[in-house]
Amino acid sequence: MKIVSVCIIFAVMHLNFIRYSDVKDGKYEPIPAESSWIKSEVGAWMGNYNVWYKIDKKDNSIRLSYNGKKWSDSSTEAVWHDKHGKWLCLFNNKLMYSENGTSWKEIFNRTWQDINGTWYRFDSKWDLWEVKM
Repeated sequence: MKIVSVCIIFAVMHLNFIRYSDVKDGKYEPIPAESSWIKSEVGAWMGNYNVWYKIDKKDNSIRLSYNGKKWSDSSTEAVWHDKHGKWLCLFNNKLMYSENGTSWKEIFNRTWQDINGTWYRFDSKWDLWEVKM
């Protein structure tokens, strides 16, 4: 009975973790098991068109940079693409995604893969974490 309980708990935790791991051909691409999460040193991630993004902690808005050094004013309407072309944005203190730009869903674990394939997630304070292998 204990083994069944442990298996059920593991399955539930696994499903919550991959709720939004990118879907490719109808299958999930899980985060590699040998990886670990570390707090991002720069707090920025790469988006589409070589644009860097980071959160402005004052109001949880997004700032943009084309060189990673000079940052734009904060924007509450910034969106970026993940590795598979889904749109991502912050809305009402939630990380949201859309496949078509009109129908949006929440990413409950605040995890995504940037266009270069690096895994990122936001914690409850909107600090950025990334996977290191």
